[in-house]
Amino acid sequence: MNPAQQARQRASLILQVQAGQLSATQAAQSLGVSRKTYYQWERRAFAAGGGTYAAPGQTVGDFLANRASQALG
Repeated sequence: MNPAQQARQRASLILQVQAGQLSATQAAQSLGVSRKTYYQWERRAFAAGGGTYAAPGQTVGDFLANRASQALG
């Protein structure tokens, strides 16, 4: 597995843990690492995402026009 595939696998498992679909122990076992290492990766992912759980949003029309949305709805 190349580094990009490994990163995608880590991200997928972190999201599954955050959604309650997996435990951190299960994710760590799947990745072949300790829980301590899993939690380090989770903290790094959180920081890389801006340190919040906010997700950007955009309307389809604005996306297609390549502009930022001012309001959703």
